[in-house]
Amino acid sequence: EGCHARLHPYDGESSDVQTSFTRGAVADAAAASRSGRERIEVATAVEQLDTDPSVPRARPAEFSRTVALAPAARHGSGGHMTTQPEAARDRILGRLRSSLKEKRQLFRESVTNDLPTTPMTVYPPSDRLSLVESFGAKLTELSGSFEVVQRETGIPERIASKVAEWIPNGGPAVTEVLSWAPGELHVPRLEQTLAELNIALFVPDDLQDQQVIDHAASLAVGMTGVQAAFANTGSVVLTAAPGRSRIASLLPLHHLILVPLSKIYPTFEDWLARLRTEGHLGTLVRESGQIAFITGPSKSADIELNLTLGVHGPKVVHAIVFDDKE
Repeated sequence: EGCHARLHPYDGESSDVQTSFTRGAVADAAAASRSGRERIEVATAVEQLDTDPSVPRARPAEFSRTVALAPAARHGSGGHMTTQPEAARDRILGRLRSSLKEKRQLFRESVTNDLPTTPMTVYPPSDRLSLVESFGAKLTELSGSFEVVQRETGIPERIASKVAEWIPNGGPAVTEVLSWAPGELHVPRLEQTLAELNIALFVPDDLQDQQVIDHAASLAVGMTGVQAAFANTGSVVLTAAPGRSRIASLLPLHHLILVPLSKIYPTFEDWLARLRTEGHLGTLVRESGQIAFITGPSKSADIELNLTLGVHGPKVVHAIVFDDKE
């Protein structure tokens, strides 16, 4: 530590500005260099200056300043060097540790009571017929269609009749429909009754199988139920889960929707309010692979602003509304 390499700009007139490097400081500077080549050059230059007799030697009393790193600043515990990135990391981790020790609320309290509660559209909650008429009118405005079936037992016949209408003259009869699982459609004996009418339900079970996908894509009619329907927009909500494949509402050219009257709500807000009240909102989100809001047939006006149906999905959407309450 007592051996120094002394440098000062000596011009023959002034020797006030002088710099002293300890060998420890030189070693620290070399170790902090990013390039191994720079470390070699620094060490070589220091060695030459330390042994060159032509370099003036100044006495310690004449030093105007000494550039040296204090041992405490140069070395951490255990004799290991602490670099600037390490020091910054330690400061950041220290702040994180301190903040974790503080007990504080992670999420703000609900501010639902402070939000406006006036619905966009008001419907009498007890007027079920008004809800059906509003839903059907909105769907019709959006190039869809609907009908009301009073009894569940008449639904299979209406399905067969509607499917027959969609087949062009001379075209092959529809003998299979891409569908949700019968249990998800909430119509008693639907599969058996349709089978008597020579219409089978194809429920895809493995969409990773290319043969299943190809067969589903070849079917012209898809049939689904709904999670909810909204009277003020004519929209329906479909959730994807086992037995409720989303391709039934995407691949076929025709989409047939079975809408129980109990699933029609005045507005989207009313549906959410019901889910929150019954405690089913979280379950719906967790158990659904996808939640789709469908309003009428698929539409696009990308090309010259000409509205075209069936570009990205079904071209024809028909809803069969039925009373599912005794």
